[in-house]
Amino acid sequence: MGFDSIEAVAPEQLEVVLKHGLATAMFGTMDLWSGFIADELAAENERIVRGNIELIAKHQSKDTVVFLATGTMNGLGAQECHKRCVDRIGGLAQFAEAHDVVLGLEPLTDRYAMKGDRLLGVKDFYGTTIDRCLRIVNEIGSPKLGLVFDAYQVGTQEGDVIANIRRAGKHIVHFQIGGIPERRQPDASQEMNLAPVLKALRETGYSGFVAHEYYPDGSPRDVLHQMKQAVDLGWQS
Repeated sequence: MGFDSIEAVAPEQLEVVLKHGLATAMFGTMDLWSGFIADELAAENERIVRGNIELIAKHQSKDTVVFLATGTMNGLGAQECHKRCVDRIGGLAQFAEAHDVVLGLEPLTDRYAMKGDRLLGVKDFYGTTIDRCLRIVNEIGSPKLGLVFDAYQVGTQEGDVIANIRRAGKHIVHFQIGGIPERRQPDASQEMNLAPVLKALRETGYSGFVAHEYYPDGSPRDVLHQMKQAVDLGWQS
């Protein structure tokens, strides 16, 4: 179908994907809900992320970004959540630097949670906005830490997808598309106009993958073929 990368593969699948000449643009198995804020759970997520970093370094997968999420607030104030994220993600960033691996912190919406078996967002999530996540990234200041920009998540939470792409700018290390509001393919049935979104992304200097992260409405193969053509066209516009 012309795709060069498969993301969100399980650790035991990574070697198979790479062996067949594909990249895995984003990799990570940490828990979205616990993240780095809850004291009793943060250590386990740190252990998982360190293992992910070591695995990507072992395979010398230079195109791979290791996924991070702040986690939920658990009744804490925003200032304390920020501090815990900076402390714990900062330690992971140092570990990533030592292994020459890139980390990507992803903002997630808290406006929705589950719809049937579909994950649309995470209730009580701390890192809901570009500004909150960018503040963590800037305070840590690591060359191996950036942002995962999911157009569905950002658009659902804040709107202004293009303005937020420009705000995030050079800090974007991975980009994902999905339609708003139902997280379907971003075609005419959804609220996202791909061409200007991709134009704004290209103008930041971004040269990585554009990942398709949505629930296809119809045959997955047909939808992916259609959306790949739309992305290719939008990138050239």
